[in-house]
Amino acid sequence: MMPVPAHSVDFRSVEKAQFATTARLLSCLVTESLVHAFYQPVKAPEAAGFAIILNAELPERSTIHADDILAIVALHHPPVFKPNGADLFGKEIGLLDPLDMIPFVLETGGSHCAQLDGSFPEVPLTVCSKPKL
Repeated sequence: MMPVPAHSVDFRSVEKAQFATTARLLSCLVTESLVHAFYQPVKAPEAAGFAIILNAELPERSTIHADDILAIVALHHPPVFKPNGADLFGKEIGLLDPLDMIPFVLETGGSHCAQLDGSFPEVPLTVCSKPKL
């Protein structure tokens, strides 16, 4: 196998690999119950709903703030729910399939998404755009 020069790498392949890694990581965090995730259905032709993945702890209030959210992921189909889950902000997800995730992840705080001018955001709330797959 010959090494491929960096300038000839297809960025679409890199984006696909980055999303696949992100999807597997989020899936493991949810499925192993290291974080809580809730499903919110939507009426859209492209997605059945969204997985709202929270940081490790459930908030002690009845609302979710941006700093409580690790990521929001669009899903092709509803996930497998926990039978005795906490249905605080939607049905609690027990199994999140990475292959069911649509390549579009929203994140809050600490994001390093580049701006159009090549700089990085100064504000803590950013939205990464959908990769062109």
